[in-house]
Amino acid sequence: MSTKSLKIIFPDKVIHKLSELVHEFIPLMEQMVKFNKRPADVELSILFRKRKELGSRDRRFLSRVIFSYFRWLGWTKHKLKLSLTEALYVSEILESEHHKQWLEFLENKIPIQINPCPEDLSLTQKSSVISKEFNVDLAYQELMPSYFFKHTVSEHEENIFAFQKRPPTWIRSRIDQKLLVDIFKTSEIDSTAHAGIIAAINTSGGVNFDQRVPEHRGKFVIQDISSQCVSLISMPLAGQVWWDCCAGSGGKSLHLADIMQQQGRILATDIREGALQELKKRARIHGIKTIKTQCFNLLNSSQMKHRFDGVLVDAPCSGWGVWGRNPDARWRSSSEDVIRFAAKQLKILSNASIGVKDGGLLIYAVCTISKEETVGVIESFLSNNSTFRLEEFINPIDGSSCNGMVQIYPKDHDGMFIAKMRKNGGVKDGI
Repeated sequence: MSTKSLKIIFPDKVIHKLSELVHEFIPLMEQMVKFNKRPADVELSILFRKRKELGSRDRRFLSRVIFSYFRWLGWTKHKLKLSLTEALYVSEILESEHHKQWLEFLENKIPIQINPCPEDLSLTQKSSVISKEFNVDLAYQELMPSYFFKHTVSEHEENIFAFQKRPPTWIRSRIDQKLLVDIFKTSEIDSTAHAGIIAAINTSGGVNFDQRVPEHRGKFVIQDISSQCVSLISMPLAGQVWWDCCAGSGGKSLHLADIMQQQGRILATDIREGALQELKKRARIHGIKTIKTQCFNLLNSSQMKHRFDGVLVDAPCSGWGVWGRNPDARWRSSSEDVIRFAAKQLKILSNASIGVKDGGLLIYAVCTISKEETVGVIESFLSNNSTFRLEEFINPIDGSSCNGMVQIYPKDHDGMFIAKMRKNGGVKDGI
């Protein structure tokens, strides 16, 4: 078994200062996460703007350490009741990649010393290492809030393990996959092409692509592989007209346009004008002219008057599928959030379905794994909308056949639920 050590080296004066900042920032963000339910990355960005003396290397280090703390909070603070410094130390021990200099610095501040856990240890094995040191039984389930198990079908260790590490950054190539890998290699960006999805490439996190490969920005899109699967399952045809009704900043709209080979039209709507402005900017960078944007609120009584070949509903959700990237989120979510989102999603899906023409497609996607927001929403929708039926498709990640729904569990990517439905009528029904 091996261990990985990060090679960032700081002068002693700097590591002392970074430690002071970590101890200052974490209590502030814990309060925000608990009481205001604001994401830790938002709070951290605010703090960074106030500390203009911090360079990019300092910010990366602080972000990594702070998110590591939130990732292992269920053991370090909730169960073991460790001090902040001890919790930081144990969190670093448990990380797949540890920072040797940071570990040594923390060891000098506390009365305990543990060898770093090898990267290939399971959660059960890691819990044994820590349990032995503190003489307290730890279970991997304790890394999750208790409400989590009430709303999920699977409680398997490997799914929780996926939340205990940050997944890689995925790229969707708009040119030949191998050619883009070669471009990254020339720029000393480590990357690996996905074996099954020809446009997907993973890279290590923390790369500023605008600085490293500015001349190639129009040749790729930063998009998680589970998000890429949504458009691949939608598979719009060239010349069709689609509606991406919760488009946000447009990652899936851009992908739909590329699949359609810039032939046809896409209406991208959202309630946030700022997100749509970002979509327009991204479309210009990538030379895409087939996307039209419009502010539209699917929760109000107004209905879309147009009819589309396909409607994509990438609905707002609890976000449980991205806890690997946002480990603090598990401590600011709740059972009430799940129920509230499920009701909202069903209303959005029902209102959006009116825009599907006879024989057209309706795609539902959420980056979560709760029963109520996934299978629950689809079952409720279909029970009240007999003109729609599930349509089989192939899971792009592993090639398996799906009966109209797939739950992609977090692994080396985010978690995502996708359902594909066909409206009765049209050529698909022989009319």
